[in-house]
Amino acid sequence: MQTRVFVVHALPELASRFFKKVDETGMMEDGYVWIITEGLTSRLHYLDHKDESMQGVLGVMSYIPKDSKMDFDDIGTLETETSLLPLIRNFRFDGLTGDFNVINGTLQASVYQIVNVIGNGEKPIGFWSPKNGITKKLNDQTNGLKPVTWPGDTHVIPKGWRTPVRNKNRLRIGVQ
Repeated sequence: MQTRVFVVHALPELASRFFKKVDETGMMEDGYVWIITEGLTSRLHYLDHKDESMQGVLGVMSYIPKDSKMDFDDIGTLETETSLLPLIRNFRFDGLTGDFNVINGTLQASVYQIVNVIGNGEKPIGFWSPKNGITKKLNDQTNGLKPVTWPGDTHVIPKGWRTPVRNKNRLRIGVQ
C-alpha cells in the first residue's frame, strides 16, 4: 500500500517551502493526511499563509488556558533575584487542565490542543490528555474531534493509504 499519512517536524521557514512543494506535486489533495508537530504548530504565526498550501493540515500544541495562570501577587516580594529564579525554573501545581509542571525553565505539558490549519490561522478541533485521550472538549468524555477540514477541502476522513500507481510527480525528500 502507498502511505498517505505524513508527520512533519520542521522549522517554520523550511515547512513553508516544503508544503509549497507538496502542494505542487498534488499531495495536498483529498486522501492525504498531514500532521505537524508541536514545534511547528506553536509557530504557525511565523508562516506565510498567503499561498494556502497548508490547508487541512492537523497540528498539536501544548494547551495552557489563558485564565488559569498563577496569581504572582500571592508570591509576595522577594529580597533577592536569586530567590525567585529557582521558583520559576522548577515549579509545579495542579491547574484546571491538570498538572502544571516546569522543569529547568521548560513547561511539561499534560494536555495538548489539536488544531486544523484553515485560512490564515488554525481552528481548535479537540484535545488530547493522558487521562481522557482524544476528546472534543477539555475535561469531557466525548471521544473524537470536532469536524476536520482535510487537504482537498473535504470533510471525508481519508483512508491514509492507496494502491500504488505510477506517477511522474513524486515528492523526493533529502536529509542532510
